[in-house]
Amino acid sequence: MSWQESSLGTIADMQLGKMLDAKKNDGEYHSYLGNDNIQWDGVNLSEIKEMRFKDSELAKFALKPGDLLVCEGGDPGRCAIWDSTEEMYYQKALHRVRAHEGVLDNRFLYYFLVHIGSTQEIRQYYTGGATIKHLPKAALERVVVRYPDLETQRRIAGVLSAYDKLIENNRKQIKLLEEAAQRLYKEWFVDLRFPGHETTPIVNGLPEGWEYGTLDNLLDECGARIDVREREAFEHYLPIDSLPSKSFTCWDSRPICEAESSLLAFKENDFIFGAMRPYFHKVVVAPYAGITRSTCFVLRSKDVTAIYFAYMSLFWEQTIRYAASISVGTTMPYVRWTDLKKMKLVIPRQGVQRSYSSMVASMFRETSILEKSVAAAREARDRLLPKLMSGEIEV
Repeated sequence: MSWQESSLGTIADMQLGKMLDAKKNDGEYHSYLGNDNIQWDGVNLSEIKEMRFKDSELAKFALKPGDLLVCEGGDPGRCAIWDSTEEMYYQKALHRVRAHEGVLDNRFLYYFLVHIGSTQEIRQYYTGGATIKHLPKAALERVVVRYPDLETQRRIAGVLSAYDKLIENNRKQIKLLEEAAQRLYKEWFVDLRFPGHETTPIVNGLPEGWEYGTLDNLLDECGARIDVREREAFEHYLPIDSLPSKSFTCWDSRPICEAESSLLAFKENDFIFGAMRPYFHKVVVAPYAGITRSTCFVLRSKDVTAIYFAYMSLFWEQTIRYAASISVGTTMPYVRWTDLKKMKLVIPRQGVQRSYSSMVASMFRETSILEKSVAAAREARDRLLPKLMSGEIEV
């Protein structure tokens, strides 16, 4: 099988999205994708923003099914395929790439960029200083793409996309389970429609037996500081960058050799809370023992039988907003546990806390199982990826 090489700019068209400028933009509001929506595992639609587009701009910045979106900054080169027929536009932080018909398949190109992202080859095209990197259009056009004939490209993309479809299906199930647990928490503890609420007397504005308290009444900070020389005793390193946003758990981890400083040990079922830029909403139940960094809190429920009530109180959107509001620092704001633990909240009777935890325990277990399956599928795909992209394995 013969492969050829071309610079991306000669075999694909690319364009940056619309500049976000509230003062200058006019027209009607339309939904758009930004950098945060583009993840390695696909397009994250949990938070979609809107900005103004003129009628004359709609065709220019519209997305079509199959469009490849590539991050210009943040994590330059991170990319995903837009597969929906839903009306959607995109912002200047993203490149829209459309391969030339009959030459290059967009899905093959997606996997090629994933490949050079995982091998760090993409970094040679970065511009910017030591801390802030970019992948401007001129640099993306210079990326050298190695590719076989079109039919082989499609077969390679088909093999790899089978893993991604499994990941996507599991993600959908995870989302449903997480939404169910959150709905139940809201019903019981926000709307106060817990079992027996009809006959529970109200005393001083609260159901009888409930009281006002703080997060400190539910959680202990328990991260044990360890020296870098102790890291080999652990199998999993879970820094803040590896934590997912708005997800209950995470089976991904980084190689232990990357754990270099400010290390904290955690145990299975501890809570890891992303304290740096807490508005990213990174709060997970640890599925294994391991180490993280001090940019996270390691917390533990004071009552193991009410563990999921304590977790949901930490995960709840109100807690994240409070954490963001009391953060210190400007460039990289962070919240301190000594401040966050003082957040006031209503604490139900212990029996109600435990009933909730018992009700949702199976949801959390199933979520963890599905996340583990996602991690296994991703690992299998990533082992296969370099062999397919090098032509070592023919399809």
